Amino acid sequence: MRRSLLMVGTAVLVSDSATFTPAGVANASDDTSVDQHGMSFDINSAQYEEAAQDSEAEKVSALDPYLDPSAKVFDYDAAIASDLVDEQTAKEFAAVYLASDGTVVASADERAEFVRAAQLFDENDRVQRSVSALAACVGRSGTSGIVVYLNSCQTAQLIQLMNAGGGIAGVAAAISAATGVGAAVAGVIAAALIAQGSIYEFCGSWGRGIKVFPTPIVSCWSQ
Repeated sequence: MRRSLLMVGTAVLVSDSATFTPAGVANASDDTSVDQHGMSFDINSAQYEEAAQDSEAEKVSALDPYLDPSAKVFDYDAAIASDLVDEQTAKEFAAVYLASDGTVVASADERAEFVRAAQLFDENDRVQRSVSALAACVGRSGTSGIVVYLNSCQTAQLIQLMNAGGGIAGVAAAISAATGVGAAVAGVIAAALIAQGSIYEFCGSWGRGIKVFPTPIVSCWSQ
């Protein structure tokens, strides 16, 4: 089954329904585009394979017991000792988490490997994370109930990471480090971001950051 992505006002909804069509919005199965606020999107590009996305998100979710988001610590050594954890997923998560100013429990050699793997992301974001740049960030970050907030700088960093080829594990790590959500929630959001990065960029195009509702129907709004 394919999920479809529908535009409703300034929101983006990832839906399992192939029949629900809000008034004025084309069905995602049509070969048409939805025009919202002067921007058009190819509806066909909004479809993706559910099984593949869910599989990657589940791999990230398996890291949850080894992540303390409040202390911003990921225990990589304990994670890879588990038969339930995919080692490559843990490595990607650890590399970006470390580059996002998180703490990773690992050997010196492993930490050096993570630093090398995340070097591009880290160098590109160094100015973004400077004191003066952070002071200019617009919007809130963190959580309120089920809503996850990313300010304008964090949104830009995520888009940059995805454009650089970051996978679901890496994007989830950046989301967790920025907002304090666990790996399971971050993985669900990351899967939606990876599936439709350009749409989420539109959500944050006013420079106010975005807010994401990680419910069964993932939705994104500008703050």
